[in-house]
Amino acid sequence: MKSHQYIHESIAVDLAERIANGEFVIGEKISGRTLLASHYGVSSETIRKAVAFLRAANIVSVSQG
Repeated sequence: MKSHQYIHESIAVDLAERIANGEFVIGEKISGRTLLASHYGVSSETIRKAVAFLRAANIVSVSQG
């Protein structure tokens, strides 16, 4: 991780790479915040920021449920 990069940005980059590599199929739900938080060892708020970062970059869309 680059020192000037926030952790949520690093997670967003990792998730974007996982999407690009086909680990997540287009249209498939990505794991929930709690599971991702556990996987990355961060709070669910950090995951929320990472997903918001991806949403702003038009990489993912967010829906309730």
